Amino acid sequence: MGCFDFHGVGFFSSQVLGLLLETRSRLQPTGGKVLVSAVSPSLLRVFRTTNLDRLFGFYPDRDAAVQATEKGHEKGA
Repeated sequence: MGCFDFHGVGFFSSQVLGLLLETRSRLQPTGGKVLVSAVSPSLLRVFRTTNLDRLFGFYPDRDAAVQATEKGHEKGA
């Protein structure tokens, strides 16, 4: 699993989206997933606008993402 915590992040460039996609493509062959936590509403709109919200699991905070992986309940593709 790859977990990216966006707590306190108000802006990111398209390079960050590229990094997330690259990480997903590297993890996917082994069944790994990318989890994203603590995304602000404005950044969540970026994910939704680009349809990337369908590729990653989103969680309210890092602890929730970690708990989901421990329980095997990851959301996202």
